[in-house]
Amino acid sequence: MSIGLGFPAFWNADANAMVAGKTYEPMEKHGNSMGSSVNPAPREFLRNTAWWGVTEQRGLDPYILYAVALVESAKVTKRVAKPWPWALNRQGRAFIPSSLTEAKDILGGSLAKGVRSIDVGLMQVNVRWQGHRVGKPEDLLDPATNLRVGADILAESIGSAPGNLVLGIGRYHAGFQDEARAYRYGRRVLSVARQIRRLI
Repeated sequence: MSIGLGFPAFWNADANAMVAGKTYEPMEKHGNSMGSSVNPAPREFLRNTAWWGVTEQRGLDPYILYAVALVESAKVTKRVAKPWPWALNRQGRAFIPSSLTEAKDILGGSLAKGVRSIDVGLMQVNVRWQGHRVGKPEDLLDPATNLRVGADILAESIGSAPGNLVLGIGRYHAGFQDEARAYRYGRRVLSVARQIRRLI
């Protein structure tokens, strides 16, 4: 069975607030797009997607992986957010290209100028620090590749902090030198993951 990548978009509250890890009014109070206020069984929403597949292979929670992607690369359109496969962040400046071609142009132009501090794709994989995981930086614009690499990094980060999920998740984004920043990020991701569970 092939596994589709799948980009669920599942809230109609303030999407910017959710990505920031703030609370919001759950969609089921308004009714969801399927016309029902009943949520599927836990974990089922992401079944048969790449999110499910890569997390099962690595012992990760698919909701946490999806929450990391939302925090890292969300594109918000009409109060609905979803991870964006061609999101880029060049030295702190975010770009949300509308197409793969546009993303390749921005990435290629940045690399040609010698800029390697670039976060790429769904999981915002950093070219400078994680580029060795792919054949060439452009490979990170492939959503399946980006998700696999991001899941590997997340699994390693969580594994580096046994018994401390918040810190482990936080190291995905903040590394090992700034624990305060890592804790903030880890709490933010877990807040988003909890809110996703309430919706799906």
